[in-house]
Amino acid sequence: MKPSSQTLRPTDPEAAASAWIARRDAGLSDSEAAEFSRWAAEPQHARALARHEQAWQLAERPRLAGVGAAVAQEVRRQTAQRRRRRQVAYVGVALALTLLAGLTWRREAPADRAAPPPLVCTPTVHPRIQHLQDGSIAELSGTAELQTDFSTAFRRVTLLRGAAHFTVQKDAARPFVVSAQGVEVRAVGTAFAVEMEARAVQVVVTEGRVAVERAAAPGAPSHSRSVDPRPPLQLAAGQEVQVSVTEGSEAVVPPAVTTLSGDEIAARLAWRSPRLEFTATPLHEAVALMNRFNRVQFEIADPALAQLEVSGYFRADNAEAFLRLIEHSLAVRGERQGDRIVLRR
Repeated sequence: MKPSSQTLRPTDPEAAASAWIARRDAGLSDSEAAEFSRWAAEPQHARALARHEQAWQLAERPRLAGVGAAVAQEVRRQTAQRRRRRQVAYVGVALALTLLAGLTWRREAPADRAAPPPLVCTPTVHPRIQHLQDGSIAELSGTAELQTDFSTAFRRVTLLRGAAHFTVQKDAARPFVVSAQGVEVRAVGTAFAVEMEARAVQVVVTEGRVAVERAAAPGAPSHSRSVDPRPPLQLAAGQEVQVSVTEGSEAVVPPAVTTLSGDEIAARLAWRSPRLEFTATPLHEAVALMNRFNRVQFEIADPALAQLEVSGYFRADNAEAFLRLIEHSLAVRGERQGDRIVLRR
């Protein structure tokens, strides 16, 4: 249910920030988007918004990393512990004895008692880069997974899920074949992307040419040609094809391909843009990683800022977004000096 208009205008900036985030995620009309922009332009409101967005990110990242259940269990344990402490807070002597007993119990706890897994604070770069056995390079989206089967006669990659862009090492004696849901993409030395969708496989060529056809019949040698009597579709750089897939994983190749503009190719392959994920990452580490992807270089002028923790997820080449994040959430200001941004308190 979308928040009512009254919930969008609480006087408390913290409550307003929470309401705006919920409303924004549900979808804003044009007038509401304009109102949100005016509200967020106020420095006090922008700082509250940044704090709440960071809280949402910190709450979501453990789940995406597969440790959400463990984090939730630890939060419940600590909450219950605090509740027990409050219950005895009115009895001074009992409180002291309880704390002493708690400390003693911790010292005598079994050594093999499992500790809750720590949150991962290491910065993460997306997309992932995988170097294949033949020297080809695969760029993988966050959920992508590959299987490879290389021999002296052929090079076969099976895309199990997600999207991948391949820059293929030339080898005329060994065609490079990517299979996905009954669709085969064949190349010798070229660059192309394959993305699995619910009922289709998308192929976009960024360099050279590829052939798209139905996979070989079940039980046939993995290097054999397609059994589809129709000739394979030939795609050149800048072209795309969407191959529909039936329930039985049998692909039906459409008779034509689509030529894309540069903007359309960029939109199709937006997942390839480098993105950084920070979770409680020290500012000096975040700055060092951002400087790898940007012409404008960040510089920390105050050593006291180096250990401040940064959390966020954004494009690695978007220096302005990173600057806004740390200015709003860490009370840091950036001074622009040519190709440098000097960070101070």
